[in-house]
Amino acid sequence: MKLSVKQMMLIALFTALTAVGAFIKVPLPPVPITLQTLFVLMSSLLLGSRAALISQLLYIFIGLIGIPVFAYGAGPGYILHPTFGYIAGFAISAFIVGKLTEKLSYSKYRIYKLFLCCILGMAIYYGTGVFHLWIISNIINNSPLSVSSILWKGVVIFIPGDILKSLAASMITTKINPHIRLIRN
Repeated sequence: MKLSVKQMMLIALFTALTAVGAFIKVPLPPVPITLQTLFVLMSSLLLGSRAALISQLLYIFIGLIGIPVFAYGAGPGYILHPTFGYIAGFAISAFIVGKLTEKLSYSKYRIYKLFLCCILGMAIYYGTGVFHLWIISNIINNSPLSVSSILWKGVVIFIPGDILKSLAASMITTKINPHIRLIRN
């Protein structure tokens, strides 16, 4: 897999933006509201599947080796943190949403199509996040949370903000995609 210098720069940019997004947060237990999701979705829409996946895997790697880029710290032990499932879901979401947008012709990039791709991306990282949150809460930490409580704390309260972030990512992408596409090739 060969990457151009331009592609590496875009991957590094979205890795850094995702890290910065972790610190723009509203701390809610157990999962904070952050801007990470905006940058994950934008990387998916702008970079394509491979580069978006690499940007998110690089973000995860940097955090797991101990550089504090996650919302609540870093290090290998972060895998046992209640929010790690969302972070793992970022990589899966980036790849799948990137694949979907690759199927769209650039001339057919429309806000509503990109928005629907983002909604799917949200569902992916919510799914991995809630599953991991349930395992950590109920099995590892032995502090049981009901499914309804986990769905409330891990999905429902985030939906309005993530819908706005999805809309913003879709709108921004339609405006800057022609410029990124020139750099990406």
